[in-house]
Amino acid sequence: MLALSLTTSLVASAQSALNYTGYIEAEYTYLAPSTSGRLQALSVQAGDPVVAQQTLFSLDQEAQQIAVKQVQAQLKQAQANLEDLQTGARPDEIKSLQAQLNQAKATLNLSATEKTRWSKLAERGNASQSQKEQAVLAWQIAQANVNNLQASLHLAQLGAREQQITRAKAAVDAAQANLQLAQWQLTQRTLQSPLNGRVEQVFHRLGEYVSANTPVLALITPQQLKVKFYVPEQQLSHLRVGEPIQVHWDGADSPLIGKIRFISAIAEFTPPIIFSQNSRQKLVYLVEAQLINSELRPGQAVDITLTKKPRP
Repeated sequence: MLALSLTTSLVASAQSALNYTGYIEAEYTYLAPSTSGRLQALSVQAGDPVVAQQTLFSLDQEAQQIAVKQVQAQLKQAQANLEDLQTGARPDEIKSLQAQLNQAKATLNLSATEKTRWSKLAERGNASQSQKEQAVLAWQIAQANVNNLQASLHLAQLGAREQQITRAKAAVDAAQANLQLAQWQLTQRTLQSPLNGRVEQVFHRLGEYVSANTPVLALITPQQLKVKFYVPEQQLSHLRVGEPIQVHWDGADSPLIGKIRFISAIAEFTPPIIFSQNSRQKLVYLVEAQLINSELRPGQAVDITLTKKPRP
C-alpha cells in the first residue's frame, strides 16, 4: 500500500508539472504614412473590424495632385517635342524653303549672266577691272546662298539628327518616370488595411499633423496573438518547440489549441508580478506559443496545459 501510494503521488506530481499560468500578448501591425501631412479622413475607430484593402485613413492631397498635373504637362511637352523632331519640318516650312531656293537659283542665273557680260567688257577695255570683280563677287554670293538653301531644305525633309531624337526620347522616358512617382506619392496619401483584423488603437485624430512614418493606427488579428508563460528550470526538459498546448480561460467551455514556437535559452528570476501556481520557483524560462485561432485579448490571463505527458 505504501509503494502504491508513493507511485500515485509521483504520477500526480508529474502531471501537475504540465500545467502553467500565463497571459495573452499581441504583435501589432502599425500603419503609418510614408510622407507627412494633415489627417484629412479617418474611417475607423478603436475596436472596429476591418478587412484587407479597406480604406482606413487619408492625408491631405492637394500638393500631390498639383505635382501630378505639373508632371503630366511636362510629359506632354516632351512627347510633342519628340514627335516634332521625328516628323521633321511642316509642309508649309518646306514650301517656303523651296520658294526661297527657286528665287536664289534665279538670282544665281542672273548673276552668272552679269559676270560673263562684265568679264567680256573688261577684256575689251569697255569696263573697269573693279566692275568685273563686283560681278564675280555677286555671282559667288548667289552661289553660296543657293548651296545654303539646298542644305536647309534637305535637312528639313530628313528631320532631326539621330542624337537629337535620342535625347528627346530620354526626356519622354524621364517625364513618364516622374509621372509614375508623382502618382505613387498621391496614392500613398490614402492607406488601406493590409489584412483582416481589428483596430486596436488610434493614435491621431482628424485635423492633426502626422509626421512621416508615424503610426496612425494599430491593427491586430487573431493570428497575431501569442501566449507567454514562464516555466521553472526543473520542468524545462519537458518542453519542445512545435509541441501543441491547450489554452484555458475563465468562462470557456473548451480550450484553444496553440503550438510552442519559442523557448528562451536564458534563465531569469521570477518576475515580481507573474501568473504562477508555484511561487517557490525562482529561476524560470520564458516560453511563447502561437495560437491557431483566438478571440482572446491582450493581457488576458490564461491557463496552459501540455497535451503530452513529460518525457522520462
